[in-house]
Amino acid sequence: MPEENQRLRLYKKIAGATSEAAVAEVRAEMEDRYGAPPDATVFLLEAAMIRLECERMGIAQLIASVVNSNTIYGKCGSRSGAFVRLVARNAKRGAQFTPQGC
Repeated sequence: MPEENQRLRLYKKIAGATSEAAVAEVRAEMEDRYGAPPDATVFLLEAAMIRLECERMGIAQLIASVVNSNTIYGKCGSRSGAFVRLVARNAKRGAQFTPQGC
C-alpha cells in the first residue's frame, strides 16, 4: 500500500479492533482494495487476534523467548483466571509458573 495515510489509517483500525469480527472486517477491506495481503500484513492481523485472546484471558503481557523458540512468557493481569487454567491444563506439556510470572 503505497499511500502512507491509508497505511496509518488501517494500522489504527487494527490496533483499535475490539473483536475478531472487527479484525476480519479490516482484512476484508484491505483485500477488497489491495488484493491478497503480503505475509507481513497477515502476521500483523494474526498478532491482533492474539492480542484480543490475551485480553480475554487476562494476560497482560506475552513475550516470546529469543533463546528458546519453544518458550513464551506470559504475565498475568488482574483477570488471570483463564490464564491460570490454561497453564494448569498444559502442565504435562511443560507449562509452568515461575517467580517472575503472576
